[in-house]
Amino acid sequence: MARKVALARAIIPQTEKCIKCNNCMTICPLAAPTSWGTETFVQLTRFPQLLTYDPLFYCFYCQLCPDVCPMNIDVPRAVEEMKERFNREERGRLINFLLSQADLMTRMGSRTDPVSNIWLRFPLARAFLEKTVGIDRRRDFPEFERQTFRQWFSRRSQEIAPASSGRIQISSTTEESSQAAQPREVTGQGVERPSAGATQPSREREDHDKAPPWAKKPFVGIANTQPAAPLPSKDLKVAYFVGCFADRCDPQLAQTLVKILEQNGIEVIVPEQKCCSLPQLAYGRTQDFHKNAGFNLKVLSQAVREGYQIVTACDSCALALKREYPHFLPTEEARVVAGRSFEICEYLLMLRYEGKLALDLKEVPLRVTHKTSCHAIAQGTQQAGLRLVDLVPGLARVEIQDNCCGIGGTFGFKHESFDISMKIGERLFREIEKAEVDRVITTCPTCKLQIEQGTGIQTIHPLELLSTAYWVE
Repeated sequence: MARKVALARAIIPQTEKCIKCNNCMTICPLAAPTSWGTETFVQLTRFPQLLTYDPLFYCFYCQLCPDVCPMNIDVPRAVEEMKERFNREERGRLINFLLSQADLMTRMGSRTDPVSNIWLRFPLARAFLEKTVGIDRRRDFPEFERQTFRQWFSRRSQEIAPASSGRIQISSTTEESSQAAQPREVTGQGVERPSAGATQPSREREDHDKAPPWAKKPFVGIANTQPAAPLPSKDLKVAYFVGCFADRCDPQLAQTLVKILEQNGIEVIVPEQKCCSLPQLAYGRTQDFHKNAGFNLKVLSQAVREGYQIVTACDSCALALKREYPHFLPTEEARVVAGRSFEICEYLLMLRYEGKLALDLKEVPLRVTHKTSCHAIAQGTQQAGLRLVDLVPGLARVEIQDNCCGIGGTFGFKHESFDISMKIGERLFREIEKAEVDRVITTCPTCKLQIEQGTGIQTIHPLELLSTAYWVE
């Protein structure tokens, strides 16, 4: 009991300003399907005898509540501190440790593909995971890819080096070094930058290979045509922060990002990097977060000093780079990185407003709707994916009541919270089903998993639509 009192007293100065306006409860995904919610977390600091595992670890760090609090109480970070102390003094659960290690889990899944993917399809294997680890047997898993994005990027750069110009530094993480080529400086893909309205010169390329796998399906009719000519984009260069999911579970999306940027005359490098560690932060593993964040800041700040902007296609990674790193590591490196980090849709829209994004897009005859992730809202980029999708001609976009999907990163993987996760997402699932769309658009990889499981409707990233619009007949 004394330890619980100590836990609570450490947080009380941050939460005692609460005026019980209930603004946070109206936006908290947990408030409706459970007896917990933002105000509950705040009030528990005043009653330490009630402080248990469930209310603490039900908060999945969506980061929605701070922006609606008139007293500027940062509840997620206060809860994170309580989780960290709870882990240290009460000993955390195995399931939380495993789900906080996104880098480790995706790396293991990737290196053991196809065994990992086949094994996870067996009901007995799922039941075993539920009983021993605590991952719900009903949860759909992402497919792991044996060839990671960074392996593809390194190999591709070596293949195109003899016929290209421009210097690009290719790096791979230590964890990938046993499979990927060693870091080396190679010649990057030289992209000719014709004037606006100029005709793109003929090149020998396989345009079908440039499109993501879903875009090769019959509804778009990929043809061997030349992509739209980019507008001049002098001296634009980006460092791509890939993220664990895109690297090992959705490398096609990461490849699409690189090809779109290069098509617009932008140099792309992939620096050494570790997991953004937002999952570790969400589970109160602050020491692990600081270790990975420190490594990333050292590498990325150097890239910024060399004139690179930082882009990522994951909302959670973007949130970590822009908001969490400067808060938990208030250094000059963190400030510099945060000021030059962009979610990819945000970055492409910036180019569009500056007249540097090729807009000779072909029609994509699809009926779609858009789902905004919690972490996109938290960093103010909720309109970016929507506006990028609106650039694609031929789309019929259906407006829906946007609600949290409920997966909460890895919150919805746990047996103890799977039902809550699906309950949170019910309203969104109904809205999507009523819209009768062909595709759902989202910028969050775990939202994609949840929506596909809850509705059965294919869910894609805005980049995949943009890619199709560049390269369809």
